[in-house]
Amino acid sequence: MAPTGLESMAWAGLGQAYAMRGEHDAATAAVAQYLSLAPVQNRILEPDSRYRILLARYAVGDPRLAEYLEEYLTWATREGHALGVLFLRHLLIVCAGPGERAELLPALEVAAMGIEGLIPAAMLRHAEALIAGDAGMIGAGVAGLAAVGIWLPTPARLVSLTQRQREIAALAGAGMSNKAIAHKLHIWPARSTPTWGISSGAWELRIVRNWRQPWRADPKRAPHP
Repeated sequence: MAPTGLESMAWAGLGQAYAMRGEHDAATAAVAQYLSLAPVQNRILEPDSRYRILLARYAVGDPRLAEYLEEYLTWATREGHALGVLFLRHLLIVCAGPGERAELLPALEVAAMGIEGLIPAAMLRHAEALIAGDAGMIGAGVAGLAAVGIWLPTPARLVSLTQRQREIAALAGAGMSNKAIAHKLHIWPARSTPTWGISSGAWELRIVRNWRQPWRADPKRAPHP
């Protein structure tokens, strides 16, 4: 059967999904599948698919990420994809070092001006939180992005995580609260203080608690709210 152009979109989404779960080998394989189908992809869906591929490359620590970001920005600008430019300007701030983000904010503000809806405001709030470096603001910014359907994966280069820790990081990145993550994964924090999980930073992760066995190993225990 001849390609419909939708297969590449599916592989791009799968690549992002694997990246969100911390399955970097699978994400890399999905990116390769996407690239093999990209010449016949649906052009209407291309900006979104290419953005998802960038997120997967960000997650796996692709050494050519800066090149791919610049390539996407040039392409989206040339083709008049205003939303693609917005997404890329935001991603540039996410990928930048703490001392480099402030100078990138004006370009994001300009890109946001021409687009209606909730996404531009959510990206601006998240970017401003990253620049401020405030953990509470960043958490709120991540939740705001998740509320409008924007999920950022955890980059592998920042920290070495176990599979369970990657699951926690992915759920936190999707905007879930500590309590919700504990319920979903059946985890009881080693301490009663509910400040476990992801500590702070754009995606600068630090797992701050050890874990006991799931609830079923101790059915009288329940996660601390």
